Amino acid sequence: MGVFVQRRLREIHRLMPVSVVSPVPWFPLCSRSCARSTGSGTTRLTGVEEQPPAYRPRMFYVPGVMKAFDGRFYTRAFERGLRWVTRGERPGLVDAHFVWPDGVGAWRVARMLGIPFVCTIRGKLVSQIEYQSKRRQIREMLLGADALIAVSQSLADLADEVAGRGLGVRVIPNGIDRAVFRRFGERSV
Repeated sequence: MGVFVQRRLREIHRLMPVSVVSPVPWFPLCSRSCARSTGSGTTRLTGVEEQPPAYRPRMFYVPGVMKAFDGRFYTRAFERGLRWVTRGERPGLVDAHFVWPDGVGAWRVARMLGIPFVCTIRGKLVSQIEYQSKRRQIREMLLGADALIAVSQSLADLADEVAGRGLGVRVIPNGIDRAVFRRFGERSV
């Protein structure tokens, strides 16, 4: 969903094969137009050839309620998707973006299958730790991850606070493509 994630995965995919498993919310009482907009399947992230293939399994999702269970629903969808894209081969790494429910669900699957796990901590951590049931699950994931990346020092510090100890989070800020973005009034190079 985030362009920053998409670009990072594209660059990694240029160096080694990457497959994306990105569960999409699904609720059986959702209208047909809603179901089309969150359909599952295999696609390219943008249709550009160097993009890794993306598989989007359905994730059971009840809008507005049962939010503490989203990590479990994500786990089921992610496991199904991972098994489909790997076709029995063991992946070298599970790399999750966002702590909730993505990081928690992907970590559970990685732990169950004995696969190394990395999570990038982004701003969603701030809003999700307000809920004790989510905070507990996020803490467990942070403590169990093989490596953690944060896009800012303040998020790394917050992750340490949630975990109750130093995690050794590596801070790697989102980059800016200077060929596309520049300061107002600055000329293109």
